[in-house]
Parts: sequence; structure tokens; C-alpha cells
Amino acid sequence: MLRKQFHILPPHDAGSNRATPALCKRKFAQYLEKGVTVIDGRSALEFGKGFAKGAINIGIDGDFDTWIKVLIPINTPIVFIAPDGRELEMEERLHTLGYHQLLGFLPVKKLFQTSCTNAACEQITIAMDFVDSCSPNDFENYATIPGIVILDIRESRELPYGKIPKSLWIPLREIPGRIHMFDEEKTYLIYCQSGYRSMIAASLLINEGIVNVINVVGGVELIKQVKPELLAEVY
Repeated sequence: MLRKQFHILPPHDAGSNRATPALCKRKFAQYLEKGVTVIDGRSALEFGKGFAKGAINIGIDGDFDTWIKVLIPINTPIVFIAPDGRELEMEERLHTLGYHQLLGFLPVKKLFQTSCTNAACEQITIAMDFVDSCSPNDFENYATIPGIVILDIRESRELPYGKIPKSLWIPLREIPGRIHMFDEEKTYLIYCQSGYRSMIAASLLINEGIVNVINVVGGVELIKQVKPELLAEVY
């Protein structure tokens, strides 16, 4: 198979305030169709409300540097979506980490834009999706869904903070290599320590066709505050 060819920006110059070029909806949709990696740097809350199908959520206000390096190979061509007004910040973060193959960014407002001043983009619709969320107070209702799998994606060092009984433990960093273990017919109720990584995991699974996912908002930290009886003390 021939390797897809993309227009890559030249390496970023230190001290430059040049932002990666903004993409129109048509160009963004073309990149999505070609399977280009899309990193959405918005918060888990905002991402869950609506995102471009195929995007991976790694929020820049969380442990962005760690998880993009773990999950995204350094030479990957990337299109990104940043929180509104923070496009240059996200570009700088990516360049600092060694990600220089940046194809462009989509201004977040264009995700939800119903009209466009560019006539060529008028008929372009970006396929959107969302992630169901579950608060700790509603957890028990969701946990009774037939075929539900409670998925703990934390690191081993975090397990002593408490667990939800009968959880399946697969650390986030291992999910890409263990996609074959997931069942498209089942629903995965995903939690981590704070709710940041569980949305990353949800976006990875959706991108691989495992679409029945529910994010536990706030993770173990919030569960301990409002519903501590859900947790066993240790694994």
C-alpha cells in the first residue's frame, strides 16, 4: 500500500509566534476521511458534549505531555483542535514534545458551525459524536445495564486508593495493544482517578469501533467524596 502523502509544515522556529494554519471545514473533513490523527485538546467535559468522529481527546489542561507521548508516535501527521483561543499554546506544546508534522488546526467554533462564509464549505457537514457520562450518584443505575463492563484504566500505583468491585483492570497505556479484548456488543463504564484519562480511553475505544462507552465523571476522587460506599479499599 502506498503511504499517504500530506503537506507538512516546516519545523517550528523557536521564538516564532506563527500559529499552525487554520483549516476550513472542507479540508478538515478531507483529513478525517484519509484517517489523519486528530487530537482534541479540550477538557473531558467539553469533548464529551460533542466531538468530530475519529478525534482522540487528550486535554491540554491535564497530563497532556505524558499521554500524547505514550499514545501517539512522534512522527504522526496531526490535525488538532484546541480550546478556543489556545491554538498557539497547543502548537507550542506539540512542537516542544517533538511533534513537527502538524497539518493544521480546526477552530473549535467550526465544529458546531451551521453556516460558512466560504461557499465551498457550505455543504460540508462534519460527522459528530458524543460520550455518555455517569455521575457517581448515578453509578449504580448504570452498573445494572445488561452486558455492562466496569473498566478501571488507572496505573497500578493508583490501585490502593480504592476500586469499584468487579472492575476489569486495563491501564490506559495498554488499551491500544489490547483492543482485540473488547467486545462491540458490550457497554464499558470507564473510570480513572480523576476523569481525565477515562475520556481519553473512551475516545480511543470509539475510534476503534467500541462505541458503547460511558465516562464516570470525576473518577475515584469524586466517588470518594460523594459515594464512598462504591469503593473497596484495595485490590
